[in-house]
Amino acid sequence: MQFDVLNHIVLVLLLVTGILVLFAKLGLPSVLGYLTAGVLAGPDALGILSSEKEMGGLSEVGIILMMFMIGLDFSWSRLRRNLKMVIGIGSLCTVVVTAATMLALVKIWVLSLSASFLIGGAVAMSSTAIVSKQLMDQKEFYDSHGKIAFGITLFQDFAAIIFLSLIPVLSHTGTPQDMIRSLATTFGAMSIVLIGIYAFGRKLERSLMRFIGGLKSNEIFVLTTLLTIMGAAWISGFFHLPTMIGVFLAGMIIGETEFRHKVEDDMRPFHDIMIGIFFIVMGLTLKLPVVVSHFLLILGLLAGIVLIKLALTTLIVSIYSKSFGNGLRVGLVLSNCDEFSLILVILGMKEKIIDPGLGNILLITFVLSLMISTLLILYNKKMTFFFLSVMGINKGHAAPAEETDELKDLSNHIILCGFGETGKNIRNILKMTGITLAAIDTDPQNVENAAAMGCHAMYGDATSLKTLKSANIDKARALIITFDNYAQTIRILHKIRSEYPILPIIVRVHQVSQIEDLLLFGATAVFSDGLGISLSMRQEIMKALNIPAGLLQDEDEIIREAFKT
Repeated sequence: MQFDVLNHIVLVLLLVTGILVLFAKLGLPSVLGYLTAGVLAGPDALGILSSEKEMGGLSEVGIILMMFMIGLDFSWSRLRRNLKMVIGIGSLCTVVVTAATMLALVKIWVLSLSASFLIGGAVAMSSTAIVSKQLMDQKEFYDSHGKIAFGITLFQDFAAIIFLSLIPVLSHTGTPQDMIRSLATTFGAMSIVLIGIYAFGRKLERSLMRFIGGLKSNEIFVLTTLLTIMGAAWISGFFHLPTMIGVFLAGMIIGETEFRHKVEDDMRPFHDIMIGIFFIVMGLTLKLPVVVSHFLLILGLLAGIVLIKLALTTLIVSIYSKSFGNGLRVGLVLSNCDEFSLILVILGMKEKIIDPGLGNILLITFVLSLMISTLLILYNKKMTFFFLSVMGINKGHAAPAEETDELKDLSNHIILCGFGETGKNIRNILKMTGITLAAIDTDPQNVENAAAMGCHAMYGDATSLKTLKSANIDKARALIITFDNYAQTIRILHKIRSEYPILPIIVRVHQVSQIEDLLLFGATAVFSDGLGISLSMRQEIMKALNIPAGLLQDEDEIIREAFKT
């Protein structure tokens, strides 16, 4: 039995890895690779996996981690700034697409109003998972069209709750009074959950993370983060709300703390694996025999869904943003359906609102829309520029990229690895130069001290290249290492020099005998502890950074005073 399980795991890994390598060579998105792997691994193809139930639980964890990671990047202040966009344009797109789909189904397919409404809602949904992951992979998440697209999908996640709560009413098992009661209960529970998680979480989480960070145990830190994520998901589920909403809010809370980048680095490996499993499960739902027997019908439905969503979303966003190019890019990005679309149709069939034959065709069409959308998102910029040029519209109508993360905005700054007493001295030395300092430390108290002294402070492991890239090392002016641990210093020097051969690196050392080795490993300059060397440290910094000597004339006294205390 154990060997059979191992056999399945090895075969799935071999299939997924091979497809991802092929797609990477072809320049195709990894999401499409995962979906394709799911189709091929299913019972209608290679038969490695018999059904999506074998991996369903892991795929749900993938969605939870994905929404948490998005929450880390989507601060509360940014949500407030975009609240008008999320509610206004998100609701308009959802309502208009639902209504247009309903009208088409009633007139063309002669379906009941209940079935048309539920299918219209399913068509209106767009995949938060695919949109967010692929836009992040393409570095378009913070562009104007990326923020609008995510704002719309965020509203649609809330709207999905309404559609789910109305299913008993649509199945003729409830009265209008039941519908009102169901909606009131849903909104009441949603408000309690969101306010509760934010109000209590914001107060407790920072203190908890500081306490855990002070233990300096990476295992405990990771476990605490996972507990926070799953706890938020459990609270949402307890109130019968989508787990994604509570987890998203938990990510936002941690994203406003100095622990954000450390949490992001620790969770990224879990996220990447689990979200891949989610897309494999989506691919498993595609039944190849049904595709073959209803090929033209499915093709027509797929084209209709893409065209309806593309046309209406483009129109609405173009009016909102006053840019046709921006509207077209959002339309291309959101022309897919999502996991809620599948859930709504499955529940609709279970409650006998939707005919099973039509329901299975819709499920396949929705999965195919996910696969097609990966290409539309990938080429959204090129396709938009092509249409703009054909229509004779200037390319400037496509909105420029925007970046809102203050660390990602940094350039020509100095990264300081470690913010103990030496770090404070360095901050004092550089205070009068106007040079921005980004401090990284694993001690929460040191991080707090750095922030209080005006640095861009972050909690994280400075020996990790991911952490350094979060501090925008690509645009840094120099890097200063003040670690007490000599082995850590050597490790970070080796990593940095392999990727950044010309970046000035100034290193603090405890023993003079270590200076030669540090220079051999790539240090630009080395200074040791003590007053005399700290004064020469100033000279090393000036030399490495080309700071005019006159600018730091008064710093000798600052250093002397610092060492007296």
